[in-house]
Amino acid sequence: MAELKSCPYCHKQAVFIGVHDDEGNYHGRIGCDYENDAWSGLCYALHHEGWGECILCTDGEEQTMGGVLFDTIDEAVDEWNGTPQKEG
Repeated sequence: MAELKSCPYCHKQAVFIGVHDDEGNYHGRIGCDYENDAWSGLCYALHHEGWGECILCTDGEEQTMGGVLFDTIDEAVDEWNGTPQKEG
């Protein structure tokens, strides 16, 4: 997995990718048990640590930024880092 860029507002390395099911329920960070046994689908989302410290912070660790779920870790990384998607 590529490294996530720092937050453009607070400049901290506070962004992380969370593991979710297909309904958006948070199950932990990459490598958690649910990721290895995803009984209700598997998605990923961007999160920002540090509630109240930055305009992009999420309301607790379990909340996603923008409510967007991604099919893969790479899609989430590319979205945050601004990497253009390859058509194919």
